Amino acid sequence: MKKFSCIICVFTLFMLGIANPIQTFAESSSNQQDINAEINQLEKTYGFETVDLNDSTETINPTELEFDTTEEFEEFVKGLQEEDEIEVNEEISVSEDEENSGGMQTFATTKSGSKLLNWWSPVQNGKIILGSYKNIRIKYKYKLVNKKPQFVSVSNYDSYLTGINLEVDWLHKGGKASFSKKNSTKDTANITVDGVYVLGVIIAGHPIGFKWNGSWKRSLTLKK
Repeated sequence: MKKFSCIICVFTLFMLGIANPIQTFAESSSNQQDINAEINQLEKTYGFETVDLNDSTETINPTELEFDTTEEFEEFVKGLQEEDEIEVNEEISVSEDEENSGGMQTFATTKSGSKLLNWWSPVQNGKIILGSYKNIRIKYKYKLVNKKPQFVSVSNYDSYLTGINLEVDWLHKGGKASFSKKNSTKDTANITVDGVYVLGVIIAGHPIGFKWNGSWKRSLTLKK
């Protein structure tokens, strides 16, 4: 009888050993499905594209950014997008020696220059802090009209991120500019560069890759 009882106990423990991994797998699978559903909703809200990190055709590398919940990740992305919406004007001086020697002439010779627009753009969400600078590099042409500087064109756009603890990649796509008046005609270039944010993170223990479109805006005013 004792021998039979021992057999029953061993069999019971054996079945529990099987059941627990099955239960753990089922819970993990259910958790993954919940996260996928939440990520799908975020895709619709923020225009994400999820990416398989194991896809060799993609250039997304997993980072050390970890989020316990999708809500934490959402707050992080909102911070990135809020930084994108900030527009600031910068000024660049046109030195006196660049003026046309014929001061009474209506149209001066076209001059060329280059400029790096660089600004601090941190993103903070709880324990996660990204200390990054946004950079837009351009070339421009201008002329003096009635002794006042006026943009002719902006070209050769480039943009990139620099900084510390930088986990987000930015892929530059292109740029454009429109011209407006601040103090005189066409003295301000309103610059927009487009690109793609690329990020691989871990959410609730699950590695996920993301890509989404972004735009940076900056204006540059010629000052004499």
